[in-house]
Amino acid sequence: NENFGKYMFFAQVDKKNMSCPASYKDLDAYFDKVESKASLVVKNFGERLHLQEAYEKYHLPENISSRQIDLKRRGDGNWAVCVDMGEKGKLNAKLEYDDGYSFFKAKSVTKEQLAAKYLSDDIAKIMNNQNKVGKTAKMSV
Repeated sequence: NENFGKYMFFAQVDKKNMSCPASYKDLDAYFDKVESKASLVVKNFGERLHLQEAYEKYHLPENISSRQIDLKRRGDGNWAVCVDMGEKGKLNAKLEYDDGYSFFKAKSVTKEQLAAKYLSDDIAKIMNNQNKVGKTAKMSV
């Protein structure tokens, strides 16, 4: 078993059992009793349980509007979150099942939060490249 010898967190909701490996930070918080069991469940299982609190950590940059973000069905039947960056192109990423359920059924996540979860690194790279180009253009004038 790949998790042999590791500390694990377990949760049982209705008749469904879930588990995940515990990080050292979470173990310290649990054994030192500085974080409640409920907050550890939200942190480790929140997205699989479709909890709104689990998605609150995702934020997009302020210059990205909600009109630029869309959820589309892909050719393979899966859903994807898409961000239109204008002249810089379009970004998209496949949604995982739990995130799709959270958006469409549980209504516990917004499309902006999904875009931030999947595409924030790509958006940051594009924005940083734009800033570098703007700075070099100003220096050459």
